[in-house]
Amino acid sequence: MALKVVVSALMLAAIGYVVWRAGRMPAVFGVHIRDGQPDTAWGTVTPAFLDTVQELCRDHGVTTGEIRGCSQTGLIRLWFSAEIPEGFRRQLRNWWTISGWTLKRRSKY
Repeated sequence: MALKVVVSALMLAAIGYVVWRAGRMPAVFGVHIRDGQPDTAWGTVTPAFLDTVQELCRDHGVTTGEIRGCSQTGLIRLWFSAEIPEGFRRQLRNWWTISGWTLKRRSKY
């Protein structure tokens, strides 16, 4: 009886993990902020993006945090860690929209 409970719990956990992973948007790039300085952790971002992030860190007093660019339906959507305040997020999203960044789809051919 106990074995059935353990197996059922493991199967539910595995199914939950698969559903959770499928629902996450894949990150295209990551930027870590340490001591108010943004640095590319993975992927590629432009110097203009890093300059804007650094300026916003200074304006909003942000010293640590993380920003990710996640692909979603052909666009890159920005994700922010909890340390990034809403005003910073709004300003960077506005800059991002004006800059017109999209995710280039790769052709199969």
